[in-house]
Amino acid sequence: MSSIKLIIPREAMFNTGFLSAHGWATTSTSNVPGPKVAAATSWYEFYQDVILDGHYIKDYPRLHERYGPIVRMSPNRVHINDPNFYHKVYSTGNKFFKEPAMFRFARELDALPFIMDPAARKVRRGIVNPMFSPRAIKDFSPLALQIIKGALKKIGDSYETGKPVSLKRLESNFAVRHPNKS
Repeated sequence: MSSIKLIIPREAMFNTGFLSAHGWATTSTSNVPGPKVAAATSWYEFYQDVILDGHYIKDYPRLHERYGPIVRMSPNRVHINDPNFYHKVYSTGNKFFKEPAMFRFARELDALPFIMDPAARKVRRGIVNPMFSPRAIKDFSPLALQIIKGALKKIGDSYETGKPVSLKRLESNFAVRHPNKS
């Protein structure tokens, strides 16, 4: 029994050390400067945010002073203190993978905003782009306006008669097929 008590902590320490070294060396953020503990595990972030009650964000300026404009905050997350960089990350056609933890709630959704792989997102976006071109929007605007006016008329009629509005029926008016598509 005593040998088991010694093996479990030793194995846990070995696994933690191995995973930390693996995280430092192999992730795409391995060359980004920052605290070594933050590079190895998300526990540093957890400690600052949960144990110290949201202290991590208050620590950003100090970390940027020490490490520069780009700081590694956890094994797969960096913080960038450069407003010009925003457009590189959030522009159409960027090469950045989205953080899976941000989309756990939408894991089963196969919708464009929740596709994390940039290449797959580009393919999907290419399919829907024609529907959002300025010409397509201009062509669809009269129909959209007609639908909105119809919905507002139903709401006005309901108000005047004192009868409740069925939001389910009202929203079904907006689920129409695009007139130029079959």
